[in-house]
Amino acid sequence: MRKFIFSDILWGMALTLAALFFYFTGTGLETAELKFYDFRARLSAGEPAKSDIAVIEINDDSISKIGRWPWSRSKIADMLVWLSSETAKPSVIGLNILFSEPEKTGDAKLADLLKTKYTELVAQKKIRETGKDSEFLRTLEQAKKSMDNDAKLAEATAAAGNVVLPLIFDTGVPASKPKPEPEWMTKLAPSLSHKSVEGEVSMEGSGITAPIDVLASSAAGVGHVDVFSDMDGEVRREYPYIPYGQNFYPSFAAEVVRVSLGLTPGQVVFTPGSSAVFGKSVMKLDQSSSALIAFNKARPFKYYSFYDVMTGKIVPEAFKDKIVLIGLTAHGVGSLYVTPTDSAMTTVDLTANVVDNILSGRFISRPDWAMPVELGLIIIAGLFTAFVLPRLKAGTGAVLAGGMFAALVTAGMVLFTSRGLWLKIMYPAMVLTAGYIFVITKRFFSTEKKKELIEVSQIETNKMLGLSFQGQGMLDLAFEKFRLCPLDDNMKDTLYNLALDFERKRQYNKAVAVYEHISGRDPEFKDVKNKIDVLKKAADGAVFGGVGGHSAAATPP
Repeated sequence: MRKFIFSDILWGMALTLAALFFYFTGTGLETAELKFYDFRARLSAGEPAKSDIAVIEINDDSISKIGRWPWSRSKIADMLVWLSSETAKPSVIGLNILFSEPEKTGDAKLADLLKTKYTELVAQKKIRETGKDSEFLRTLEQAKKSMDNDAKLAEATAAAGNVVLPLIFDTGVPASKPKPEPEWMTKLAPSLSHKSVEGEVSMEGSGITAPIDVLASSAAGVGHVDVFSDMDGEVRREYPYIPYGQNFYPSFAAEVVRVSLGLTPGQVVFTPGSSAVFGKSVMKLDQSSSALIAFNKARPFKYYSFYDVMTGKIVPEAFKDKIVLIGLTAHGVGSLYVTPTDSAMTTVDLTANVVDNILSGRFISRPDWAMPVELGLIIIAGLFTAFVLPRLKAGTGAVLAGGMFAALVTAGMVLFTSRGLWLKIMYPAMVLTAGYIFVITKRFFSTEKKKELIEVSQIETNKMLGLSFQGQGMLDLAFEKFRLCPLDDNMKDTLYNLALDFERKRQYNKAVAVYEHISGRDPEFKDVKNKIDVLKKAADGAVFGGVGGHSAAATPP
C-alpha cells in the first residue's frame, strides 16, 4: 500500500488532476497565472501607434490655482466653448465628469428665496403691482437664468456637438424591477448582429446613475464608466456594452470612438460574445463580451493642465481634430485603479488606453485554440512526470524538465508580446516543477534509505570479522575492523574485551590505544581512565625494566 501511495504514476496523475481542477475552477494557480500575465503585459507595453489622443487633466496644479474641487460648472462650460472654436475644434470631447445632480449655488438659492418672499408680499398686498407682469420678478428670473450653470454647460455641450458624458450602471442583483431608461438613452443603443455566436454578457445593469437630463439630452453621446476587476483586484479588461432593460448600452470609451469617427449609434454593430465593429475598427470580444486591454507605458499620451489651457498657455491648434479627454488626475479626487502597468491609474488614463486599443485594433486575446492547447500541455506534462522523468538520471531529468519549462515560458512570452495572444502556461509549468521536485525528493530519500541499509550491513560485517580475528588471536586486525563500527554500548564492551586480550599478551601500548578509543567517546566507561594510567606506566616499565621495575637483563642466569 505504501509503495502504491508513493508511486510515480499515482503522483503524476494527482498533479495533473489538481492542475485541471484549478484550470476549470479558476482558483489556486490562477493568481500565479495572472501575475505572469502582468509581467508579460509590462514587457509588451509600448507607445500609442498614433498621437491622436490629448488629455486635459484637472490636476493638483489646476485645483490649487483655480480653487477647491468641485468647481462651478461654468468653468467647464468655458472650457467647452474654448475647445469648440474653429482653431481648436477636436473630433470629440470626452468629458469624464459625472453631473448627476443639478448644481445648487448660493446665488440661485437667494434668487428663489427673493422670488418666494416677493410673491408672498404681493399676495398680502404689502407690495402693489401695477401690471400683470412683475418687472421685478422678470428681472429676478433673468438674473437667476444667468446664474444657472447647468444651463450654461448644456448650451456649451450642445454648441460643441461632439461632447461625450459618463454614466454609471449598478450591476448587482436588483432589489426591484429596474427603472426604465430615459428617452435620450434609448437612442444610444447599437445595431445588434443576428450572427449566431456562443457567447454571453456576464455584466448586466440593474440601475442607472446618469447625467441630469438637460446635459444628457444635449450631449453627442453618453457611455458607462463602470470598471470591473479580476479576482486579484487588478483591472485588465473592458466591457464595451452592458445590457440594461431591452437594450445594450456603450461604455464611455466606446462612445468616444463612435463620436470621433462620426458614426451614429445604429452604425455600430455589436455581436455579443464576438465583436463590436466601429466602421473599419473591429474590437474582438471574448465569450463574456469583454476585451483584454493592451496597456501602454505610463502616461504615453499628450497631457495638458486644465489651468494652462484656460489661461492661454496652450495653443488651440494642439487639439485640432484630436480626441480630447477631460478628467481628474489630482490626488484625493477621482478613482484610481491597479493595472498591469500602473498601480494607480486614473480613470481618464484607463479610458485613453481603451480608446487607443479600439482605434488601433490592438488588444490581448485568447485564441480559439487556447483551451485545447493548454489542456494538452497539462496532460503532456503529467505524462512526462509520471512515466519519463522517474526513468531518467538526475542530471538528464533536470536538463529535460528545465528545457520544457523554459520552452513553455518562452512560448508564452513570445506569443503575448509579439502576437497579443494569451496562453495560460502556469498550469503545465506547475505540473513540471512539482513533478520534478517530487521525483527528486523521492529519489533522494530512496537513496538515503539504501545507503543506510548498506551501512548497517557493512557495520555487521566489520564487527563479525573483528570478532573472528579476535578469536584467532589476530588482535591488531580485530581492532582495525572494530574501529570501523559505531561506538555504541555494545561495541564499547567488545573493545574493552579486546583491550583485556592485549593486556594478557602484555601489549600494553595497544591496550592503551583501545582504551583511549573508548575514552574518546565515553571517558567514564568502566575503569578505562584508571586502566590508561596504569598501562602507560606498565608500558614504560616494560621498555626500561619490565613490569614492576625489574629489568630482564639484571636477572641472574
